[in-house]
Amino acid sequence: VLIDFKNPAALSAAFLPGYPTLVSTGQVITLTLRVNNTAPNPGADSLGTRPAAVVKVSGGGGDFVLDSGPIPSSQTVPGFSQRDFVFTYTATSAGTVVFSTYALGTDANTLEQRISTWTTTSLITVQQAGALAASLTLTPTLLTPAGQINAYLTVTNTGGTTLNSVVPTINFSPGTLTQFTAAPAPVTLSPGSSTTFIWSFSPSATGTYSLTAYAAGPDAISGLTQTSASYSGQAIVRSPDVLTSSISLSPANASTSQLVTLIMKIGRA
Repeated sequence: VLIDFKNPAALSAAFLPGYPTLVSTGQVITLTLRVNNTAPNPGADSLGTRPAAVVKVSGGGGDFVLDSGPIPSSQTVPGFSQRDFVFTYTATSAGTVVFSTYALGTDANTLEQRISTWTTTSLITVQQAGALAASLTLTPTLLTPAGQINAYLTVTNTGGTTLNSVVPTINFSPGTLTQFTAAPAPVTLSPGSSTTFIWSFSPSATGTYSLTAYAAGPDAISGLTQTSASYSGQAIVRSPDVLTSSISLSPANASTSQLVTLIMKIGRA
């Protein structure tokens, strides 16, 4: 009888480096767990090898939600070979998080369960992402075609991470406004800081003009674009008023020392 002797399967597991250790909320990270079957040749395969449920240890309220994984859910790890399992998570709240797990499988020869030791990631810090709040002011809101409309968009970073290259966008209708100021330059906004973007327009016709503006910029940690809500305002352009006036005396004929009434009437043509 030919007996095929093999070394028993032996598992070890480790998270591969390369994942970020500083992230902001909303950022997606990928964790790769590498499982090794360290049985020397000839070594038994580890069947149905899979990660155990991942344990998250949170500090200061930090948290992630699982988007996908492990991928694959299980696989065979031949003797003296390795296989990877991939997880993706999204950061949901600020604080710190450490991920831990281990691998388990079944020895193909003995059908005994094999379990690796625990493995743990480095401490991952989650910051609150940057966020933009804004307000739009138009002055004046009533003018003639000879005047100009000034638009002021004040933007504040209300989040916890710096926003780089924050740029404003303004749209208007109808399209009979001429912008005669240069487009505002991008700015960097640290948490809590604010800036005001200014535009000046010259109307070429009467009517009601609607202007809408917002700002956007990438989070300095995740690179994800953060966008403010859109804010609107209106300005009314109308022709200059033409005034008329008339003067009358009552009575039309009077004697010396007699009181007369002077009436001046002013109206709009």
